[in-house]
Amino acid sequence: MGQQPIQVIGGGLAGTEAAWQIAQAGWPVVLHEMRDLEQGSVAGQRQSGQGTSPAHHTDQLAELVCSNSFGALASDRAAGLLHAELRLLGSIILAKADHHQVPAGGALAVDRAVFSQDLTQTLAAHPLIELRRGEVPALPREGIVVLATGPLTSAALAESLHRLTGQEYLSFFDAASPIVVGDSINREIAFLASRYDRGAAAISIAP
Repeated sequence: MGQQPIQVIGGGLAGTEAAWQIAQAGWPVVLHEMRDLEQGSVAGQRQSGQGTSPAHHTDQLAELVCSNSFGALASDRAAGLLHAELRLLGSIILAKADHHQVPAGGALAVDRAVFSQDLTQTLAAHPLIELRRGEVPALPREGIVVLATGPLTSAALAESLHRLTGQEYLSFFDAASPIVVGDSINREIAFLASRYDRGAAAISIAP
């Protein structure tokens, strides 16, 4: 009797990496991605003056939608240290990012289109990965499931999670630099320095 496949729902960065690692460990995987049918869920659409537009624009796995940067390259930075650890673990995301890297100063940035296309082709060719296109409207009741839908969870799947957890909302936190009011900074004790120890240190703070 064969092994029951592990279900990975969501073909973004996390789902793509999860499917790859599971398959590399010798376990069959079904990677579910609805994007070619839905182009991102209603919950994941951004509002504009002309209505809504989908967050994604292709049907490729691990599509980068906001930035083509993975953060700092240097391993003395949090992002760079995470990159180094992921490389040691055989990350497919980092392997393809390194292969399709484009100049970006001290950051790891990629050619987004080629990066996603290569990942899609690589996973589709893996003998233990089945890429299944279509929405998963509810959490499977049997087997092991990895949920990696992030902020683009479909309305039906979000309702399934609501019934399971009893939580009306599940929060997704994006990485954003904090913004503070200049007048709230005590300039007598503030430590002023250059970012990443490059260039001259700041000598004043604009109000």
